[in-house]
Amino acid sequence: MSTLEHNRAALAAPDSSTSHIQPLLPDESFFPEIDDFYIPDSAERLAGCTHIQIRERICQIQERLKRSKKQSTQYLLIIDAHEDLHAKLFERKIGGARATVSGQRILFRIMPRTPHERLVSSIPMWLAQAMQAAGIPMSSDVWLPTGASQKNGRFCGRQPDHGIVPGANYRMLPRSDYDAGLDGSQLEAAWPSIVIEAAYSQSFRSLRTTAKWWYNNSGRQTKLVLLFDLRRTPTFSVHIQLWQEVMTSHAGRTLRSAVASPLPQVLIPQLNCTQSTYFDSHHDPAPITLDYSQLMREPLPNGKSNIVLTTHMLREICRPPW
Repeated sequence: MSTLEHNRAALAAPDSSTSHIQPLLPDESFFPEIDDFYIPDSAERLAGCTHIQIRERICQIQERLKRSKKQSTQYLLIIDAHEDLHAKLFERKIGGARATVSGQRILFRIMPRTPHERLVSSIPMWLAQAMQAAGIPMSSDVWLPTGASQKNGRFCGRQPDHGIVPGANYRMLPRSDYDAGLDGSQLEAAWPSIVIEAAYSQSFRSLRTTAKWWYNNSGRQTKLVLLFDLRRTPTFSVHIQLWQEVMTSHAGRTLRSAVASPLPQVLIPQLNCTQSTYFDSHHDPAPITLDYSQLMREPLPNGKSNIVLTTHMLREICRPPW
């Protein structure tokens, strides 16, 4: 019996002391695949290359994407990335590409460089303004941006486009530590409360997989995942989804069974797409609201409010670079 099957069987087995109660099976997100380093069939594979050759190949793929508007995110798998090659590849950012890493394998997600970089470079400024408007100052003892820093999950590591670690995760450190710039083990160990990623012509299923990777691998610490999906056909547009943790009650019982054997309400945490909107030349996006307590990992205090990315902010983030 596999680990996954064993976990399901253990949850389904009735407790002898409460055998009249039907145990609840948590959301499917609590059972990620044993290895979440998924390699698409279309991924191009490279071996025995230098970091310069890999960067050149990424640029060639981006040029191909630039010429063909019908293609979606492309994937490049490096299958023998030894430690020295890994260090050289990531000593500076690769525009329009983000990586998932598992041992000596690196899977690059490659998007058209100019629109991707234009979008992700504007996100930190507008998110900081939205937080400022909600009474959350941009201060090192309140929250810190993570940028594209890789986070290591159960089986692989992944680079986001942006993220935030709230002060609740490092406020107990000596003042000198975070005044000097918290870029050491403390920040690396803290999972962001929100992650933002840009994709290119991805399916709903692919976007959901991205959101659940962060939710599952963070042990539900990353409760907010904001996704921007860029599309160029038939015209340029950006589809925006906010995935967040919600508490849902068990809905698998009929009214008759509930009356015959009433049970206390049990709430189950799930990651759902709770808000979605889109931008194009004829349509302005609706505002996106971020829950304060999930973002800052503390109860909403007096004088503070939820964080709103307004229509104007999202329009400026999404507008094309031409």
